[in-house]
Amino acid sequence: MSFLSNLSTWLRRSRARHELLQLDDRRLADIGYSRALLEAGVSAWPWRLPAEATTAPMTRARPLGDADYVQAIAELRASSDADLRDLGISRAGIEDAVRYGRPDYPEDRHPDDTRKAA
Repeated sequence: MSFLSNLSTWLRRSRARHELLQLDDRRLADIGYSRALLEAGVSAWPWRLPAEATTAPMTRARPLGDADYVQAIAELRASSDADLRDLGISRAGIEDAVRYGRPDYPEDRHPDDTRKAA
């Protein structure tokens, strides 16, 4: 790689790092980034958490109990409209999203869910 290419890559990563550092710790964890690695700088690229720390909820070994659903629904209801929109969830669809995943996101779908994506 040329010097200019390396510099361009470093600048893009630096900008991305700066934007990621603006996010709260929970959102960073949700998307699989480590605040400690981000704070370490561009040299710590790719700033990712270990894969097991970012396992999707649908791959849990145990099924969610009613208390888990109630807690997840309460957390989403407390979210702002902008946060819900970022997640691809409407206020009316919170309960379905918690129980079955988001219809337009196949990676959220439980294998036993027969609903069709919209």
